[in-house]
Amino acid sequence: METKWIGRSLVPSPYSILGRPENLKSSAFSCYTPTSLSTPYTHTHNKSRDFQGLTPYANSSAMVLGIVMMTAMVPTIIGLNEATKGTRDQENNRKDTARKQRCHLVAMCEVNSGTQTQREQVHNARVYVGRDGNLYITKQPSSAMSLFNGGFYKHPDFPPNNTSGIVTITGEQPPTLRWVFLDVNTHQMRWGGRPDSEGHICGPFDWTKDEQCIMLDGWEGWLAVRLPEDEMRDQAEADLEIGDGREIWRLYFDQNDDGADLPPGSQGVEIRLKRVTAES
Repeated sequence: METKWIGRSLVPSPYSILGRPENLKSSAFSCYTPTSLSTPYTHTHNKSRDFQGLTPYANSSAMVLGIVMMTAMVPTIIGLNEATKGTRDQENNRKDTARKQRCHLVAMCEVNSGTQTQREQVHNARVYVGRDGNLYITKQPSSAMSLFNGGFYKHPDFPPNNTSGIVTITGEQPPTLRWVFLDVNTHQMRWGGRPDSEGHICGPFDWTKDEQCIMLDGWEGWLAVRLPEDEMRDQAEADLEIGDGREIWRLYFDQNDDGADLPPGSQGVEIRLKRVTAES
């Protein structure tokens, strides 16, 4: 079907449905077509009937009126364009401000992810920064952990004016802003300075369409992971009645959607990372 652009809308052309103008005689569009298209015009010597059946397309008065109307509409069109641009600029400024706000990260998992015990430990648990350079998920952090407190930030690996990197304040003294990145060897999320992140994946980070959750490289491949060594450490600390952290999970990213190459005996739960505005 042929189509014609009218304004900003794509609508079917009446010709695409009914054929050429000569076929419009019996159609609903015949009232808009000069009768000369369907009935051959035959000249006679009666001057009063020379143009009978022909419909003029316009006259000078109509043309003048059309020009006046178009002239009157110009300020309105300009005003609408300026209003649209203003609204767009306001929305861009809002998004830019929201992306730069510091936030905490909260893990969320679906009701069918993992076992009930795993969901109880992971769902609504917060992300923490460990002194060993790793990111963790837990509801019972150890004293060596600091709550993730960061957000989107301009990264030198991406185009100018980007906010494709993520930073967080660490538990160092004095508190320092560090990059968050994906370790390409272990698939674990880590933090560190610029030299620490070299050769690893530093983004692009982004938020979901509803601006609620975090993505990396265009999707949410987040995993909460417990390695076999984590189970052994927890058991040893429980036996010795030492340690002030429990049920601690590591934050991983399943970059290739293949399970993140976890070692045998590991536990993995698919999660989402929700942004929550930082209290301070």
